[in-house]
Amino acid sequence: MNIIEYVEKNGIYDFSQAPFCEVDSLVISQLSYLKFEGIVPGPSENKDGIVLSDIVKSEKYDSIYHDERYREINSRFFNALCKSIRFGRLILNNFLDVIDGSLDIQFSAMTVEDDKGFKYVVFRGTDDSLIGWKEDLNMTFKTPVPAQKYSVKYLEKVASYLEGDFIVGGHSKGGNLSVYAAMNCSDEVRDRIIRIYSHDGPGFITELLEDSCYDKIKDRIVKFVPKSAVVGLFGNVEDYIVVDCEKMGVKQHNPYNWIIEGFEFKKTEHIGKISSMQAEAINNWSKEMTKEKWALLSDQIFGVFEKAGVTNLNDFNEDFWGTLSRVRLATETIDNETKEQIKGIFGMFMDSATHVAKEEAKEKAKETVSHIEHRRKSK
Repeated sequence: MNIIEYVEKNGIYDFSQAPFCEVDSLVISQLSYLKFEGIVPGPSENKDGIVLSDIVKSEKYDSIYHDERYREINSRFFNALCKSIRFGRLILNNFLDVIDGSLDIQFSAMTVEDDKGFKYVVFRGTDDSLIGWKEDLNMTFKTPVPAQKYSVKYLEKVASYLEGDFIVGGHSKGGNLSVYAAMNCSDEVRDRIIRIYSHDGPGFITELLEDSCYDKIKDRIVKFVPKSAVVGLFGNVEDYIVVDCEKMGVKQHNPYNWIIEGFEFKKTEHIGKISSMQAEAINNWSKEMTKEKWALLSDQIFGVFEKAGVTNLNDFNEDFWGTLSRVRLATETIDNETKEQIKGIFGMFMDSATHVAKEEAKEKAKETVSHIEHRRKSK
């Protein structure tokens, strides 16, 4: 089952009947992708939070499904949460959402509590904004990026509002921010952190780990990556547990595709060979690049998108070929060396997409043969 089916099946149990688990962390991490601006109070408002199931009564309820690509599945997910005993009475508070192109930052976080002492500080991963993706690329050569700085300030602030110990976590960049904030917050706040969840979050560059309190928190980090992981294998990577998934390739980064059995993820022993090779190639290539070259490449890549009028991934979803045509035209304005580097990056992803398509075709062929065989035997 996936996380929606998990909520629908196991949502009848509260945390006293079935203790908080690894799957609950992924559920909360996915919840953080919804847009709660103007619904959940911010960290400077000093207000009581809002009960999750009461959000459907808000005049701004429909705005939480800002990302049209995932509206249908997010709606099913959120409605399942609202109807459940396990999640419906959770209290959301201290919501912060910052997107600033001039600072290359995309950051969002909030707190999730119940009335029995459970507390979780969740950091959102990369959303559909191009600024967020640029910041992700910047993480490969720059430390800290603005969102990482924000994560520490945010954690310090909300920790002053929370009583007792708490958990931090997130998916994708949100997992990275969780680890970073825990490494760099004050000793008083760090000592209150019970556990740090990183669901396929990227790792860190060497300098960052050397200048942090990583050794003080590493035993509290619980990291999961899908078996076709790429994002979670960037940089210096923490120890991780491999999760089986329904889909292939980069689609495994999507939390909705992680397989759950009972109250746990379905585990597998090894990362896929293709995934491991891709991650190693990208990491080796990034190490060969100087910080100056990385910075220039990042500016050039996203400068192309800007010239093409692309600010959001939904631009590709709504008009893929038209958007791609504008991007190709904008690419003609940059120098040949940068063009080749950009082609190299996109080439890696195209190779991955081709591999995924072939594997999915094989799986469909197997299913067809199996179905035909089953019908033949049943006659």
